[in-house]
Amino acid sequence: MAVKFRLIRAVSLLALAAPLPAMAQDAAPAEDAAVPQRAERRVFTPADFVQFAPSNVIDMLRRIPGFDISGGDDGERGLGQADFNVLVNGQRLTGKSDSPRDQLGRVSADDVVRIEIVDGATLDIPGLSGQVANVTVEVGGTSGQFEWSSEYRPRIDSLYARRFSASVSGTSNDFSYSLSARNRGYRGGADGFVIVADAAGRTLEDQLTTNRSDGDFPSLGATLGWKGAGNVVANINGSYGWGFNRNRGTEDALDPLAVRRFQESRFDSDSYNYEIGGDLAFDLVGGRLELIGLERYAHSDGAQTVIDSTFLGALPTGGRFASVNGSGERIGRAEFSWRGGEAAWQLSGEAAFNRLDRVAALFSLEPDGSFAEIEFPDNASGVSEDRYEAALSYGRQIGSNLSLQAIAGGEFSRLELSGDRANSREFWRPKGSLAFGWQPGSGFDVSLKFARTVGQLSFGDFLANVFLASDNENAGNAELVPPQAWETDLEIQKTLGAWGSMSLKLFDRQIEDLVEIVPVPGGQSPGNIASAWRRGIDFDATLELSQIGWNGARLDVSVELEKSSLEDPLTGEARPFSRSRFRELYLNLRHDIPKTDWAYGAELFHFEIGRQFRLTEISQDNEGPLFGELFVEHKDVLGMKARLSASNLLGARATSSRIVYDGFRNTAPILFTETGEAEIGEIIRFSLQGNF
Repeated sequence: MAVKFRLIRAVSLLALAAPLPAMAQDAAPAEDAAVPQRAERRVFTPADFVQFAPSNVIDMLRRIPGFDISGGDDGERGLGQADFNVLVNGQRLTGKSDSPRDQLGRVSADDVVRIEIVDGATLDIPGLSGQVANVTVEVGGTSGQFEWSSEYRPRIDSLYARRFSASVSGTSNDFSYSLSARNRGYRGGADGFVIVADAAGRTLEDQLTTNRSDGDFPSLGATLGWKGAGNVVANINGSYGWGFNRNRGTEDALDPLAVRRFQESRFDSDSYNYEIGGDLAFDLVGGRLELIGLERYAHSDGAQTVIDSTFLGALPTGGRFASVNGSGERIGRAEFSWRGGEAAWQLSGEAAFNRLDRVAALFSLEPDGSFAEIEFPDNASGVSEDRYEAALSYGRQIGSNLSLQAIAGGEFSRLELSGDRANSREFWRPKGSLAFGWQPGSGFDVSLKFARTVGQLSFGDFLANVFLASDNENAGNAELVPPQAWETDLEIQKTLGAWGSMSLKLFDRQIEDLVEIVPVPGGQSPGNIASAWRRGIDFDATLELSQIGWNGARLDVSVELEKSSLEDPLTGEARPFSRSRFRELYLNLRHDIPKTDWAYGAELFHFEIGRQFRLTEISQDNEGPLFGELFVEHKDVLGMKARLSASNLLGARATSSRIVYDGFRNTAPILFTETGEAEIGEIIRFSLQGNF
């Protein structure tokens, strides 16, 4: 068996990198083979987006009524079947650090020929269902785009002006290329108060709190594509990035006896990451073979420090937790696709090798102000997973307006933990899906998908961790297993003619081995819950207000509601998942003034996150209740689009609550409670976008 797995590993590594379709070719085909003629399409051309002056494909997709970009998340398990609902020139986008969304953001709006919206189940691309956008791109010569933005927060007197992105792409004979640079930086902060009370509600401490955070994440990227004779296509891409995180917090506390305490907390982290990927596709024995590969690595060096001081002459107390982490992923994937009669087939195989290596240390503050290392489990540990999967997909039209796509497969994985609690375990998991696409009438699409999925574990959950600011710790859990789920998704999309469009999505997740905090030897840590469920509804609508005489105005509405349930590992009672986002509301009103370059509008946003459950406490953090924003935009400032906005005009605040028990919460009494509120303040933003 070991020889077999070594052979599979060797074969899989023949693919060198992550697939990026050639997004710039001399001429795009008139009709993409990936979007069959049998599928009803909604077609948008650049003329449909002129009023919005888009800079890139993302700007255009956000303006398509009834369409939401979804999938392509960094935390997905391997590459797997396609799940990102945007194609470029009929090809899927893949990547991890360099996500599909990032890749789309580098495609200039000037290079877009058209965007077609079609039901994913009608495509010959396994894994896609619901509304999918196929973007036809044509690049001639060289083009580019850029965006710069700044942000000022008057409440904390913070100005940040280093957020930018720029890219240039072009073609030369059979080659295409793209170069990019960006910085995703941020500044944040809030000032407020926390009241600490005992179980009877008597105040134990009043705290004035401050928090300041900042980060910069510069990166460079490059993509090279080649289209050779005989329908051979090859792409290679790479990216390198850095990360700099800083967080500072204080508590200035006073108890009923006027004893003053001051706490300072710090978190510092520096990191770097790289990714290289590519694909090679060519015709072979009546079908088409694509070889895909990806290698990525991330390194971080961070430390959190908390120091408490009193004003009674006592020495300060505190601690520090530091860790150096290296995580990597290597993926090789092969897909062979062919047509047999009216059906489209694909046989795929994937091998993925994930790893995390960590060196961690815990320190206590000494009387002389130095930090002395103390015993800590998992101080030098690692987690790795070798995974192999195979799948066969089948898709065809089974009626004039009904399509079917079926995928059957499975995976084998080996999880290994090194260090003091070293162990090795193996798992076989079935995977697959069944999807239907139905068009009962013009502008009316229904998709239904059933799937069996396997989730991706966070390797850090295997290891012990310390959270100094909240005085919590995880003991580590060597027995974690990946969650699995039966998933059902129903999506209904209806165009409303000149009025706009609306869509309704319903989902249900029946989950096995959900990861939540559970009792483990030595305390508590992420572990598995045998069964749980999560279900919800997502409604989106775009209304063109020109139908009521307000030319150039439109209203976008989005409502998401979710419920979840699991059996609490301590009480046995039903409760929601920790930190479930169970309600979200978004309204956007935009008016592009006819025959001018001016636009203005307003946004309202509300969300609510549920409680977090540990074995010794229950806490909740939220922001709101309602965020409001006003903006004004000019689409031609020296050839650029300028936007000025003022956010949080309705005074949304950060709120927190915490109930801490003197032991496990099912048997121990309440030790204390915390209730807090912090003022975020207004946020003024200014941005410039342009193409060249």
